[in-house]
Amino acid sequence: MNSYNELAQILDRLSFSDFYFNQISNAYCQVDFGKRKGKIDFTSIKSAAEQYTYESSGKYSVSIDRQLGTLEETQNAELILQCVEVFDWGGVQASNIIDAINLHRKNELKPYLAECKVWFENDDDLIVALDKLSWSSGWTKVFSFMFELTTIYDSRVAAYINYIFASFFDSLQGLEQKSELTMITKHLVSFKGSGTRVRCLNSELRGMLGVKMKSSDDKRNFKANKVASWFLRYLSKLEYGEVTQANFRKMDKAMFMLGFDIKQIDLRAPFE
Repeated sequence: MNSYNELAQILDRLSFSDFYFNQISNAYCQVDFGKRKGKIDFTSIKSAAEQYTYESSGKYSVSIDRQLGTLEETQNAELILQCVEVFDWGGVQASNIIDAINLHRKNELKPYLAECKVWFENDDDLIVALDKLSWSSGWTKVFSFMFELTTIYDSRVAAYINYIFASFFDSLQGLEQKSELTMITKHLVSFKGSGTRVRCLNSELRGMLGVKMKSSDDKRNFKANKVASWFLRYLSKLEYGEVTQANFRKMDKAMFMLGFDIKQIDLRAPFE
């Protein structure tokens, strides 16, 4: 698999939509987010998107609901400020800020982001041929705010995506079908949980699906971020009827909310 169309064709052939509407789209669950947010009832994917909550002060000009301006028209001085603000919004300042500043000082920040934008928005290529790679929990937020249809690929979003695929894999009957699904899942990664929150696909299912643990392999992280974005685009089409940036972001929000602690979603889920 090397394109969005191939991903969509694989899922179409496997009748993923039947599984999605029967098992995922309108599934009820209750998640306890802790003392500050408490318990939230979700009755569907749409419900999870609508009840998205992320704690941040009103000081930020950046927002998950607003894409940043056209990269090509953004001045270098504003671009570095946008990166720093996104890092701060996401609480991922460490090392990311200085990396962005160093790129800015060498006049390489805009060219780097422009190159990444072309790659992420290219639906027909999954091969990573970028000269320099910098992927982290901070940079994925920058990419998502600056590029179209690009997910914030963090531990929570990855957890629920992996949960969907693990559940779908289990529902498939034939070895050929399972093998075909791994043409997609082998590009994904799994993040470690937060200690008390379960977000990591267990080793047995990682082996079956070809999912690797998130590591310092930025080339793989780039691919995983892109394939996850393609999958959310496919889900947006199923759930909302059309793919727009607004609908894509709703799906992004739903994954974030539902991926908080997979064991609260499904005690039998193959997560650890």
